Amino acid sequence: SITDKEGNTAGGTVAFDNNHLTYTPTADEAGKTVTITIRPKLGYVEEANTPLSFEIEVKKPVVEQSEFYVTMVIDGCGNAVAKPNPAKEGEEIELTAIPDRGHHFKEWQATSGNIMITNDKFTMPAGNVTVKAIFEANTYTVKLYANGGTIASGQDVTSYTYGVGATLPTAGDMTREGYTFAGWYDNEALTGNPITEISTDETGNRTYWAKWTINQYTITYDLDGGTAEGNPDTYTIETGAFTLKNPTKSGYTFTGWSGTGLDGENNMTVTIPKGSTGNRSYTAHWRYNGGGGSGYSYYTIKATAGAGGSI
Repeated sequence: SITDKEGNTAGGTVAFDNNHLTYTPTADEAGKTVTITIRPKLGYVEEANTPLSFEIEVKKPVVEQSEFYVTMVIDGCGNAVAKPNPAKEGEEIELTAIPDRGHHFKEWQATSGNIMITNDKFTMPAGNVTVKAIFEANTYTVKLYANGGTIASGQDVTSYTYGVGATLPTAGDMTREGYTFAGWYDNEALTGNPITEISTDETGNRTYWAKWTINQYTITYDLDGGTAEGNPDTYTIETGAFTLKNPTKSGYTFTGWSGTGLDGENNMTVTIPKGSTGNRSYTAHWRYNGGGGSGYSYYTIKATAGAGGSI
């Protein structure tokens, strides 16, 4: 009978050849001690001094593995290979990382095996090793040309990362006096469709130009029955400086303008300088001439109040 040191039945086998005993252990008995007990066959008895029971220590077999393997682990953003694989102890192993679109290789990590990876290479030890390839998403640069406008603080976009993308500044983030923001374009000629965002699957550095439409401002007039030929109804920030033509009205004398940016009613000349903005409105003021057979004459009367008096 054969038992292990704990008294459990062992799994090896015993053979006799010319009174020599041979014990063949099972693989899981390596490193264990087994006890072999010998009993005579039927019809036989033990001779004197014959050991009936003795222990055998099962040695671990020495197996020389000629080649060892490199197991490659990836994080889902690329692929990696080791060559040669398998390889013998002492051979130089070269690692190659193959990143997915929009990613780049970052570093190697030896998760098992005593190796030092330098310049994508290591020397094969006397055992299998595991190497992990680490990849990262690419970050690309973004250049925005505001074309005379201003991007609000904190709203400029200077980069984006693959898988994340970016939103370009909107009309609420853009200012330019006298103009309205009309979108971002990927060419300096401002052709094609406006672009509002960089999608998550785009790659490469990006450059965009801002498009602006010039604002048209209105000028309204209250001429109170008069006429003024040649005065514009609209203007822009780029319109050159211009002076309003004074209106005429039969039987009346024009006494001046009042309105946007003017003091009082006696403004005989109104000039709108270049670079002005905003809608404007002006009112014409008149003095009745009288006469014309009506029998009425008009005079200017000046009066001065005496001390303590009033007018």
